[in-house]
Amino acid sequence: MAFLLLLVLAVLESRGVFGPPLEAKADPTNSSYVPRPDWYFLGLQQLLRIFPRGFGQVLATTVIPTLAVILLVALPFLDRNPERSPRRRPVAMTIGALSALAVVSLTIAGDLAVRREERALARRRAADKALTAPAATPSESPPQDPAQLAAAGERLFEELKCASCHPLTGPPRGGVPTLAWEGGRARRGWLSIYLKKPTRIRWETNLAKRGQRPERRMPNFDLTDAEAEQLTAFLMARQDPELIPHRPELSAPAESAAVKQGEKLVHKTYRCIICHRIGPEGNLFGPDLTHVGSRRQPDFLYAIIHNPYRLDHHTAMKNLHLAPDEVRDAVRYLATLR
Repeated sequence: MAFLLLLVLAVLESRGVFGPPLEAKADPTNSSYVPRPDWYFLGLQQLLRIFPRGFGQVLATTVIPTLAVILLVALPFLDRNPERSPRRRPVAMTIGALSALAVVSLTIAGDLAVRREERALARRRAADKALTAPAATPSESPPQDPAQLAAAGERLFEELKCASCHPLTGPPRGGVPTLAWEGGRARRGWLSIYLKKPTRIRWETNLAKRGQRPERRMPNFDLTDAEAEQLTAFLMARQDPELIPHRPELSAPAESAAVKQGEKLVHKTYRCIICHRIGPEGNLFGPDLTHVGSRRQPDFLYAIIHNPYRLDHHTAMKNLHLAPDEVRDAVRYLATLR
C-alpha cells in the first residue's frame, strides 16, 4: 500500500497536480526569485534563513541534519528500556517528540517565510505596474515626488537586504563599499543603470589573485526601471557634506591645459596606472578608471585623491599628498574619462 501510494503521488506530481512547477532555467544572478522547494525541504531551507552566512551555512546544510540523523539512529542504543508503553519510555518519547516538533515547526516556518516573500514580490510588481502604467492624458501624470521615490527605494532596500553587505553608516566594511555617502560619490544616471545590471568594477588586490573579481560581488536583482529609479532616489539622498564637500570650481568646464596637466600627473608623474587601469594601460589592483568620469562625481574624486584615509581607514590606496592644484587638475582629467 505504501508503494502504491508513493507511485500515485509521483504520477500526480509529474502531471503538475501539486508540487513546485518546472520553471525557466535557473539564473544564479537573479536575487529577486523566490525559491519554493517541496514541503519536505522547507525545514532545511528555513535553517538556511536562521544561519544565513559563512559557517552558518555549513551548520544548516551539513552539521545539524547529520547530528539529527545520528541521534535517531543511536536512539535504540541510548534507550535500552524494555518497556513498550510510551508512558514508561520517557527518554525515547521525549527525543521523538522534540524531533517531530522541530521538523514540523521548521517546515511551517519555512512555508510562512516563502509565502511572505512571494507576497512582498507580488506587491513590488504591482507597485511597479502602477508606477509605469501610462496615464490617460499628459496632464494627469504629474512628476513623482522625490520624497516618495526615496521612501519607496528605502522599502526596496530593506526587502532586498542590501544592508547585509553594504553599511548605511560609517566607512566601508570588509571591502564592500559603504552607502553612507553614495549620493556624493555616484552619478545618478550611471547608478540607475548599474543597479539594473551590475558590472565588474572592483578587483582583487591580493597578488595571488591579481586581476580576478573579489569573492563578494554585487548580485543582479533583476530590477525593473521603476525599482531602479526608486533605489537610486534613496541612495542619492545619502550624502555627507563634511566628508565630501561640494567644490563649485570642479563643476565649471575645464580648460584643455588643466586636463592635459592632469593626464600627465595621473599617467607619468604619480603613475596611478601602477594600480589602476585606464584603457589599455595599467593594472587591476584598484578600481578600473577607464570610464570613471561616467561613474563618479568630481567632488568624490577630489576627496578620495586628496586624502583617501579620511574616507576609509583601511584603504589600500596611498595618500600621495598632492597639492590642491594638482588634485583639481587630476580630477578634471578623470572627469573626461567617459
